[in-house]
Amino acid sequence: MSHPAPLLLATVGGVIAGLWAWQHYRAVQSLLQDWARANNLLILSKRRTGIPPLSLWFTSSRAQTLYHVEVLDESTQRIRRAWIRLGTFWGSVDGDAIDVRWDDEA
Repeated sequence: MSHPAPLLLATVGGVIAGLWAWQHYRAVQSLLQDWARANNLLILSKRRTGIPPLSLWFTSSRAQTLYHVEVLDESTQRIRRAWIRLGTFWGSVDGDAIDVRWDDEA
């Protein structure tokens, strides 16, 4: 007779991990939108693909999220692109856990 405990434990663990991942995703998206709003920017596109600058590549952890964004600066009507690192090295996503590297300032 098999015991249901290992299956139950794995299921509960999977649900908890899924909820944590969803909460982290929502926090990152909220942080990104708040940054754009605070800087009078409109996000036109964002993607998590591509090769970031070496300064971000070697100093980012797997717990951080990197996006390449294209934004419209509403004050100058200029389109700009940047790499954005969200979250701290250990994975915390709070209000100041954002690092921006503008492509045209590299």
